[in-house]
Amino acid sequence: MNTLAIITALLLGRSCTPTYGMKDEVPVAIFTGYAEAEADRIVGDYLVYEEGNCCKVRISREADGTYSGKVFWVENMLDPKTGEVLTDVKNPDKSLRDVPIDRIVLFSGMKYNAAKGIWDSAQIYHPVFGIKANATARFDTEGNLLIRGSVLGIGKTVSWKKL
Repeated sequence: MNTLAIITALLLGRSCTPTYGMKDEVPVAIFTGYAEAEADRIVGDYLVYEEGNCCKVRISREADGTYSGKVFWVENMLDPKTGEVLTDVKNPDKSLRDVPIDRIVLFSGMKYNAAKGIWDSAQIYHPVFGIKANATARFDTEGNLLIRGSVLGIGKTVSWKKL
């Protein structure tokens, strides 16, 4: 049985009968495990340089199977005038404006789209501009995570380096 037939059978939840006569069933769990492992490839810590800022972001898998990204380190996190930790003053949600910049949640609810090989279905927050944008993520050939945020068809892609 060719590879395409096996994958199709797995996707449809059917058993695969090899053409050489033996009746072996290929469990759907094999494909599910592969898809889950590929989806979890996004999990980890990333170094992000953008808009003259440097930070580290941790992407985690949540209990519901979605992914979230949270800042856990910022290079220049102290206000040069006061010495206090900077906060998320541009957040459109006023209740989050006191959150220290090294604890900002950038996105949550991101899902892996196995058919497209990307992560999507989430909005990403841009703390420098104080806006949320539709987000997608994918890896480039060098292993960097490319995060694309777009609003009304206008977007920007930023490369995050996995640590």
